[in-house]
Amino acid sequence: MKPIPQSRVAEICCDVALLVTIILIGCTTASVWQGLTVPTAQHRFDVVDEIRNMALLLNVGLPVALLTLAASTALKIFRKSFDLLPFLLACAGAVSVSVCALAMYSCFVAAHPGVNLWSQIWWRFTS
Repeated sequence: MKPIPQSRVAEICCDVALLVTIILIGCTTASVWQGLTVPTAQHRFDVVDEIRNMALLLNVGLPVALLTLAASTALKIFRKSFDLLPFLLACAGAVSVSVCALAMYSCFVAAHPGVNLWSQIWWRFTS
């Protein structure tokens, strides 16, 4: 049995980390959305905790997803095993869950006009 090359192991680790991050971002966003849409008599949630969770998700989860996608792609190009379709599917997955998380956080920002919630996101596009 031949040992697996180190570059292949790193590539697999990046792919697994990307998959876990995409699932984490999607599930967290879905749970926050579900908590907001259920009538308050049935389910109580703390808005401050939800805002903090979404900010943490955008500050850590989104950069991790983008970095692991870039690292995996670079390793695949280096090993000459790059395929366009899996790359596009990974990009679509990472972008789609990230856009949903960003939209959820934007809803929190719109609901609290006097508070600068964008200051909690380190990579924000506004001042």
